[in-house]
Amino acid sequence: MILNAVGSRIWELVDGRRSLRAIVGQIQTEFDAELDVLERDALTFTEELVERRLLTVNS
Repeated sequence: MILNAVGSRIWELVDGRRSLRAIVGQIQTEFDAELDVLERDALTFTEELVERRLLTVNS
C-alpha cells in the first residue's frame, strides 16, 4: 500500500478518539477537495486498513 498525502494525513489523525466524519472534516480544511470525494476515499482507505488488520473499528 502506498499512501498519498491524504492517506498519510488520515493515518496521522486516526487516534481512537475522532470519528471518521471528524477526520474527513479536518482533512477538508487542509486539502482542496470536495467533501463527497473525501468521504468516499476515506471510507475506502479505512476499509483497506481494517482488512489488513492495521486498524480496528469500534461501533
